[in-house]
Amino acid sequence: MKRNVLTLTVFLVLALHLNGQISADFRSIISEKSDLTLHFVSYLQDTVTYSYNWDFGDGSTGSGPSIEHTYVKQGGYIVSLTVTDGNNIESISREMKLQAPFEITNVFTPNNDGINDLFVVHSDGSTNYTLSIYSRSGTLVHRSTSITPVWDGKTPSGEYVHPGVYYYIVKAGSTSGDFEKSGFVHLIREKEK
Repeated sequence: MKRNVLTLTVFLVLALHLNGQISADFRSIISEKSDLTLHFVSYLQDTVTYSYNWDFGDGSTGSGPSIEHTYVKQGGYIVSLTVTDGNNIESISREMKLQAPFEITNVFTPNNDGINDLFVVHSDGSTNYTLSIYSRSGTLVHRSTSITPVWDGKTPSGEYVHPGVYYYIVKAGSTSGDFEKSGFVHLIREKEK
């Protein structure tokens, strides 16, 4: 079963520093709740000294160092974070482009029959993604970086992993921002035909 997942492209638009005492910056993660829900996290997390105000670029606002926001539709939005400590203020704005060319399957059957043998992260081809696969015990069993990363159900040494559920994290890092998506994939080891 394939599920469309929104890709998130981030462009730095504006960073305003006053007195150089506050370092406002944030990252965003697509939520598991909805393809249009983003979780925004300020790198600065001190709620005693600082206040955090968000403008999500669609007419909605929020406050706090960490916040989720659900957009009504795909498109481009200028997201702004303003951090203040009573005397100083810093704002940063980023253009977020929500698109839907990102697909991740949740089941694959690596049995060399030529059908559904790979766990594939389909993307729009605009950037390299790092795919990390973990066992239920938290052991890293696979890592690859590519425009379209894949996993064949084997460890780096070429050993077949056991059938079961594995946790994946897909990340794209660039100078324009970070993207992260995580979830579970079910590996079914059927007999070869």
